[in-house]
Amino acid sequence: QIDEFFNQKENLPDNQYKGIFKDKNLLVIQVESLESFIIGKETNGQKITPVMDELIKTGLYFPNVYEQVNEGTSSDSDLMINTSMFPLRRGSTFFRYPSTNYNSLPLLLEEDGYETIAIHPDKGSFWNYVNGLTGIGFKHFVDYYS
Repeated sequence: QIDEFFNQKENLPDNQYKGIFKDKNLLVIQVESLESFIIGKETNGQKITPVMDELIKTGLYFPNVYEQVNEGTSSDSDLMINTSMFPLRRGSTFFRYPSTNYNSLPLLLEEDGYETIAIHPDKGSFWNYVNGLTGIGFKHFVDYYS
């Protein structure tokens, strides 16, 4: 019954967003421990997040994404953002199921001709990122040591 549900492709009607970014680059920026309430704010006459403020003007910004992280911490966020799946209640998905292939944003983008890359500021072995993110479907992975 579950397989049947996932194999069914719903024929959803088009909306005003369909195709607006066709042939454009997609850059998803996830920032650990950055709370959205500081975006667009200033202190002592200086912007707190000037680069983010400028990027928001020319892209889509989702301030109401709330992390549902468990024991996988940041890797749980990568899983959720790219697969729309909640993380495990116990343990890290990237450690417990490192070779799992998921229906994911990177795979959907590749079907449409995009090249996908995940860039992470730590070692690929940290939280098993290299295996987790390639399992999510990123074709390339670059870490701090690449």
